[in-house]
Formats: sequence, structure tokens, C-alpha cells
Amino acid sequence: MKIMMVFIMNYLKKYKLLLKLLLFFNIATSLNINASEVNLSNFKIENNVDGQELFFEQDISINNNLFQAIQKGIPLKFDINIKVTNFKKFWFNEIIFDDKFSFEIKYRNLLKKYQLRNIEGKYKYFSDIEKLKENINLIKINLGYIVFSEDTLIEVGVTLDSNQLPKPLQINRRNGTWNVSSGTYAMKVKEIN
Repeated sequence: MKIMMVFIMNYLKKYKLLLKLLLFFNIATSLNINASEVNLSNFKIENNVDGQELFFEQDISINNNLFQAIQKGIPLKFDINIKVTNFKKFWFNEIIFDDKFSFEIKYRNLLKKYQLRNIEGKYKYFSDIEKLKENINLIKINLGYIVFSEDTLIEVGVTLDSNQLPKPLQINRRNGTWNVSSGTYAMKVKEIN
């Protein structure tokens, strides 16, 4: 046992630089250099007959790996998480809306078209991916009848649901290709309108 430890320690001393380089390249390749991301912008709240509606625009940049996955028929499901919180000065904050919506992109090989299942569950078909992206650019979500205060905070995030991917792709999550997210956009209602 002692001879084995001496051998390992000598090996580590001798190849210290090589091991550091391997560690550096492992970390560098685990970072997502060819990233896909979701950018959110132009938030707006409007009143209508059904209550308040939240509008925002999203721009999903699809990298080559995601595009190839779609072309091979792998459905990509995106979750939209929305949370609305009223802040209280002397008591606990009140969450007045907390819900998740989703839409799904899929390529239908027999039709040679892209299929979109929007947040209402309706299906639409497009001949190319750019037309599909234009169709999911504007998101409209009904928040219902909510009373906003000046300190009401709205948090919005869009994320690729990697749990819905095929199992071999779920195992390879370190790769970063499947970590598509907007992060969480948090803003007060008074900043939106």
C-alpha cells in the first residue's frame, strides 16, 4: 500500500503541469462557448375584459446543435415562468400570481414543416424556422384580475425544459448545449408601463 502511495505521489509531482492543463481544458469545454439564449424585452401590461395581460417579446437564438436536434425530430419544450409579488411593509410578501406556461417546437419529417404548440395548446406549422421564431416572438399571458401596488414585482423567465429531452441528451447536460435560458427578468410594475 505504501509503495502504491509513493508511486502515485511521484506521478502527480512529475506530471503536475499536464494535469493542470487537462483540468483547464475540461473546465473550458464545459463552459458554453456556442451558447443559445433567450432575450426578453418590451414588457407591457394592458387591461382588457379578461383582466390584466402581460405582453413581452422574446428572441431565441438557436445554435447549430439545437437546430440539428430539431431537424432530427427532437421536440424542444420551453417553459415560461411568471411570478407576481406584492411587497408588504410590515408583513410577509404576498404572491398574487405564480404559474408556468409552455410552448414546444418540433420538426415533422413527413410534412417537412416545423410544428409549434403555442401556450394555448394550439398547433401551427411553418415552412422554415425563421417564420416559426417570428410567430413565438410576441408572448401574451393573461394574469387575471390583479390589483397592483407601486411595489408589485413581476418576475419572468423562459427556459428549455431539459427533462423533456431524450435520456441520452439528459445525461450529457454538462455540455451546455441544453442550458438555454433567459435567466429571470425582475421588474416593478411601475417600471413596465
